[in-house]
Amino acid sequence: VELLVGAKLDHLALNKSFAKMTKPKQKAVLNFIRVTPGADGWSLAKINFVMNKKGTPQDFDAWQKFRPLSKVVDYKWFKKYGPNRDKYILYSDYTRMAEYCGHDMKEDYWKYPKSIKKAHDKAMKQYKLVIEAEEIAAKKAKAKEARAKERNFKKFAGAFSKSVSMACGLVAYIPQTFGKVSDHAIALHQCLTYADYTGKMAKRDCLLVFISDVA
Repeated sequence: VELLVGAKLDHLALNKSFAKMTKPKQKAVLNFIRVTPGADGWSLAKINFVMNKKGTPQDFDAWQKFRPLSKVVDYKWFKKYGPNRDKYILYSDYTRMAEYCGHDMKEDYWKYPKSIKKAHDKAMKQYKLVIEAEEIAAKKAKAKEARAKERNFKKFAGAFSKSVSMACGLVAYIPQTFGKVSDHAIALHQCLTYADYTGKMAKRDCLLVFISDVA
């Protein structure tokens, strides 16, 4: 650390990534700085970028200028598509839909499409089909659940089909169908269906008892 500070490389002396490097790699970085004019003021990321021959210092600066609003974009993406923010917005939408459709966005085929526009349009069609399929499946599941709920309701209510009490001109009875409960709730502005008391009764968590005039 003292050596780096003495060489006016404080940013490396306090850099955790540099500290974790092997000694040969640290030595390579220091040799690179020694033979490269201006490199002593570069960040470690910039040094590695140029050392690994990804591009020129100017390429790195252009990429970094683009990145603040596009942090998920790696240099390979930037090099392929350039500093076009409209493309990045389209690409972000594309990756979201493609990933939702089950595509592995770590694979280069999906991560770096030849044409962002064509890839986006294709992903959007797939996305719509997936959403439609999910909606159909959800409706089927909901209908199946409703049928099962009504069967359980009728089965439980049926056990009380003869449990009718009459007194003082009133009759107390157990509703035998969802329809009876719904009609009752609408007529009296009750929340029996909205609060899913029919579902609770289907699970045998409660028992609905209605009272009405004998007539």
